Amino acid sequence: EDTMKVSFSVATNRRQYLHRFCDALAKNDAELEVIFVGPLGNPFADELSGALLQDRLPVPVRFINVPEETLTPRCWEIGARAATGDLLALPPDDVIYSPGFVDAAVAEASKLHSPYDMFTARYLHNNVDEFSAQHIWSLDHMPLLPVGGITYTAAHHELGGVDNRFKGVFWDCDLYMSMVQMGGGTTMIDGYTCHELH
Repeated sequence: EDTMKVSFSVATNRRQYLHRFCDALAKNDAELEVIFVGPLGNPFADELSGALLQDRLPVPVRFINVPEETLTPRCWEIGARAATGDLLALPPDDVIYSPGFVDAAVAEASKLHSPYDMFTARYLHNNVDEFSAQHIWSLDHMPLLPVGGITYTAAHHELGGVDNRFKGVFWDCDLYMSMVQMGGGTTMIDGYTCHELH
């Protein structure tokens, strides 16, 4: 039986979070790939590659080194364009997914869904439940967005990906609201969390 592969494009220049990020992802059985994009530098990439591939995460890990001045939203899109998975996540580097979330998201995404649908878990920020933050403008009547969540890669590319006019924040709201406008919705995968901890 064919299963969906999940690509994680992670914009980062903070080496302290990457091992933790990978440790959390390793608690899934789904086929994964992780693409770290940022001003990593070759020594940094070589050091992490050896540790992650041998000891941390039994999935392909790639590093894309970009100039220091490359804006963070651009880094996420560079990783997205290099992704080979059927599903795509663009999480912050300080996210910890609860064990099994990726497997549960793959199982849900494999069902009959709109190609613009999105999949997420309950969002925590520094141990505080921030469910309201998953709604645009933190308003409960606004659409639920997949903070740290997973989308279909084909839909991401069809809609043009991350708009490179964004300098920092709101690129994700722009992208995911485009999916909502195309008829997509966000499925909350119950029993799991996406914890941003820094």
